[in-house]
Formats: sequence, C-alpha cells, structure tokens
Amino acid sequence: MINTFRSSLLTLRKRKNSEEGFTLIELMIVVVIIGILAAIAIPIFMNQQKEALLASTKSDLKNANVAVANYLAKNNGKLPMTCTEMTDLFQTIPQSPGNEIRYAYSRTQPGVYYVRASPKEDFFLNNAKTDTADEYRMFFLSEYGKTFTSKQAMSSFMATKGTDVRSWLDYNNFGSVARDKDGNMLGCVNSGTDE
Repeated sequence: MINTFRSSLLTLRKRKNSEEGFTLIELMIVVVIIGILAAIAIPIFMNQQKEALLASTKSDLKNANVAVANYLAKNNGKLPMTCTEMTDLFQTIPQSPGNEIRYAYSRTQPGVYYVRASPKEDFFLNNAKTDTADEYRMFFLSEYGKTFTSKQAMSSFMATKGTDVRSWLDYNNFGSVARDKDGNMLGCVNSGTDE
C-alpha cells in the first residue's frame, strides 16, 4: 500500500515537472500585438462604415431623382405638387434603411424642385460628431441640374450665384414631402391643395 502511494506521488511529481505554460513576458507580447492590430483595424472599419453610408445616401438621392424624372415624363413636364401626388410618388421610391429622403417643389418658379437624401442620424450620434450628418446630406437642384454631396458644397455653389441657401429656399417657397428613417411619410409642408 505504501509502495502504491509512493508511486502515485512520484507520478504526480513527474506530471507537475513536465507541464509547461506561458510566461508573463510571452503573454504581454501577445497583448501588445493584439493592441497594434486593433489600432490598425478599427479606423479602417470606421472608414468603411462611412463609405457604405455615403453610397446608400447617393443611391437614395439617385432613386428619388429618377422617380421625379419619370413622373415629369409621364405628366408632360408637370411636377407632383399636391399631397396626393407627392405621397403616391414617394411610396414607390426605394429607400435605404435608416435614411431619410425629401422632395420639394418651388411654388414661385415653375419646374424648380430639389431632392435631398440624408443618412441615418444614429450613426453620427454614436460617433459624437453632430455636424458630420450635414457632410453626408446630398442634394439635387433641378434649377442648376447639379448634385451636391454636402450642404457646404451647395452653399458654396449658391454663393457663386449671388445668393445663399436660406434666401433661395425662402424665395422659392417650397412645398415638400418626406419619408423618415423608418419609411413613414412625414406629410406635406406648404404644399398645394389636393384636387
């Protein structure tokens, strides 16, 4: 019995001496390597998120603009101006989840309209840069036949025309309709009356 106990104890000692593990230095090196890889990967991932957001906003702007152009073609150049016409038009426009799209027509200049696509706001709120949403708003202005990739770009262009965005908006007295980030219609603002 004593021999059995002694042999068991000897076996345990042999196992203990043969077991190997990682030293503290080896573990610290692994942690440093993981930190370096994370420092490289996270900014790349954030940039990819912004690029995807920009692409979805461009797509929404193009879809809305094509829908308005199709409406113009089918209706002899007449823009959708009543709540019913604008709502019916906007129900058919594909929209990226979380983005907002807006259509507005000028009540003072026939044929002038703009389309705006805005990215989802929660992306910017989560990234603590509140002004960034404006950088990703996109506009199409029919009066100039131009697409602008930010509010700042549109403001700069308008300055070359001798006006600012606010006075241009006020002068045109736009009627509008929009779909929110969930795809719900936001209703008509300053629109013509339904027939």
